[in-house]
Amino acid sequence: AERARLLQFMTGSSQLPAGGFRALRPSPNVQRNLKSGNHLPSAHTCFNTLELPAYTSFEQLQTRLLLACYEGNLGFGEA
Repeated sequence: AERARLLQFMTGSSQLPAGGFRALRPSPNVQRNLKSGNHLPSAHTCFNTLELPAYTSFEQLQTRLLLACYEGNLGFGEA
C-alpha cells in the first residue's frame, strides 16, 4: 500500500503501465531541492519527479515522505 501511495504521489497514478517502470514517460527522477529538512518532499507528476529536501537521517526522510504521500493523496476538496 505504501509503494502504491508513493507511486501515486510521484506520478499521479497508483499503478504502473504494462511495461513497468521502464514504460513510464518521462522516466522517474529523484532530485534534491534546497529547502531545509523541515519541509515535506514535493512532486511534479507531469514530469514524474520527486524532490527531496536535505534530511539529516533516513528516519526523517521516511517519516516526511510517508506524511507527504498520505496527505498529498487527499486531493482538492477531500481535505
